[in-house]
Amino acid sequence: MPERVAAIELNPVSQRPLTVPYSNESDGIPIPPRSRLVVDWFLWYLRGYLKKHFSAIRLAKPGLPAIPAGEPIIGIMNHPAWWDPIFGLVIIQHGLAKWSHYGAMDHDALESFQFFKRLGFFGVERGSARGAVRFLKIAQAILDQPSSAVWLTPQGRYADARERPAILMSGLSRLLEKTKRGYLLPLAIEYPFWDQRLPEGLALFGEPISLADNPGNSHDWWQETAANALMAAQDRLATLAVHRDPNDFETLIAGKTGMATVYGPWRAMMAWWRGHSLEVNNPAPAKLDEIHHVSRM
Repeated sequence: MPERVAAIELNPVSQRPLTVPYSNESDGIPIPPRSRLVVDWFLWYLRGYLKKHFSAIRLAKPGLPAIPAGEPIIGIMNHPAWWDPIFGLVIIQHGLAKWSHYGAMDHDALESFQFFKRLGFFGVERGSARGAVRFLKIAQAILDQPSSAVWLTPQGRYADARERPAILMSGLSRLLEKTKRGYLLPLAIEYPFWDQRLPEGLALFGEPISLADNPGNSHDWWQETAANALMAAQDRLATLAVHRDPNDFETLIAGKTGMATVYGPWRAMMAWWRGHSLEVNNPAPAKLDEIHHVSRM
């Protein structure tokens, strides 16, 4: 007999299940367990953790495109760095708090980080037909639940945020081909350095694509459509990243700024010597026309 949860405990605030149990063995499709209490605690922990390692966590305006409540979501993210699962979790929970989120992860990696199983991650055995079939069954079982989302990094490897074209693994297009309702939602992420010691964590939701409005399309059509949708979101985010204007984003977490650790004592002494106050943050970079003006003097 598979392990089962005897009763579904409800969150006293949201009245949503704190733990999603495995489905019955007769269904043959195990839905990964997901503890809402663990998710909420981990999100609280991540806010402090990310604040120490990033200058800021920012979501590009206007935020999440309109998606009807309760519709299933197949979310896709690019995969530039180690930070992606925890960074994506913060962005997703902010923009899509009313959905229950699940994520596919390499089976061996998940066995090394088993805590992620409590967050709704499930293992995918890569390179085998059995693994592909199991992935499709689990993903479709999740998407059959109301207000549920499955998140994937379909590049299947770390890839620079500027890498083009986006080469996606075929499991995504097979899932899109078999799913009759819901939305495909791209999420672009990257971690550029601006004018602070720590990097920026930037994210942008792409345009959602309705599966119900695109019935009967082939595996190849979905493969190309998904890749183009993800690249379009990445290109828009890249433009904003190069622009370096925080006003283009909603700041979800404000992290550490300034260079006090290395340069702080020297700057403080020079400011005292000159009788000036110390500016904690780095000065804004000079504008291009200001640089040209100085060069002509």
